[in-house]
Amino acid sequence: MQRKPTYLRNLLCWFFLLLLLNACQGKTQEGYKVIGVKDGDTIEILVDNKPVTVRLYGVDAPEKKQPYGTQAKNFASELAFGKYVKLHDKGKDRYGRTIGEIMLPDGKSLNKELVANGFAWYYKAYANDPQLGYLENDARRLERGLWSQPNPQAPWDFRKNKREKSKAASKKPIAKPADADREVFICPTGSAGTYHVKPDCYVLNRCKGQIEAVTRGHAVMNLRRTACKVCSKKR
Repeated sequence: MQRKPTYLRNLLCWFFLLLLLNACQGKTQEGYKVIGVKDGDTIEILVDNKPVTVRLYGVDAPEKKQPYGTQAKNFASELAFGKYVKLHDKGKDRYGRTIGEIMLPDGKSLNKELVANGFAWYYKAYANDPQLGYLENDARRLERGLWSQPNPQAPWDFRKNKREKSKAASKKPIAKPADADREVFICPTGSAGTYHVKPDCYVLNRCKGQIEAVTRGHAVMNLRRTACKVCSKKR
């Protein structure tokens, strides 16, 4: 008869312990789970079971082909990947991505951590956050991360130079081929960027539009097309 109160007390203790564990577990999963890190300044979170791309507000990390591009991505991954974060939504960019500040489980800002540790620039052309400027100045002074390099190139300048080179290459005149008068075949709606030397090429036959016969000179010099690798092979 004396055991019943003890049994009830133990049962109540277990019940409250389970409630406490559930509460703690729920607390660690507040916010949105980070399911991907595309680069140093772009992550992917899960919102209502749908992936949402977030471009970090006020920061611009090195491009993948720049020095410290990989390090910036790894740094962001270490801090955020697989964790539940909070999003301070700042709107959308022209590509439809969400712009925002990501708050980590420890309360720190992923955006500010990237700048403070020398893995991103303060992107002041698209943001107004003086604290990011102060953090960048400190990172420069202490030569953290990318600031340990002699002359680091800002990613916006890197992208601009890449666009200009691509534009210049597209305007560069192409030499007239020796067999410029040879008849070749193109699909105006498909096989973009190629011409075909054989009208029965199976790649060309997938064309959903009207196949056109043009000279190779026109295809190469004016349309800037290259030979189909399938039907132009020498056998």
